[in-house]
Amino acid sequence: MAEDAQTTPGTEVQASPAAPPAGPTLEQLIEQITDIAGTLVGDEVASETPLMDAGLDSLAAVEFQNMLAKDFQGTSMPSTMMFDFPTAKEIATHLSTQLKGVHR
Repeated sequence: MAEDAQTTPGTEVQASPAAPPAGPTLEQLIEQITDIAGTLVGDEVASETPLMDAGLDSLAAVEFQNMLAKDFQGTSMPSTMMFDFPTAKEIATHLSTQLKGVHR
């Protein structure tokens, strides 16, 4: 005589939730970068405005780079970063690529 398959309450198989991203999202990076830049220039900075045009001078650029290096340890901050990646969005994209390797 065949037995009916029974499930003990509380033993149902449940799908596991999706794993959280392994690091900050691009939007979170942009927000953090614009916040840092805004603090240094004393005004809000748009994500696609070149940071030098927003008022970040060479002295503030060094401080900005140091702050980013502290916040995003394990990433490379080239000395030409402000020229290679002039906007917060471009810097965030660059950092996002690097952080993917750090958070594996």
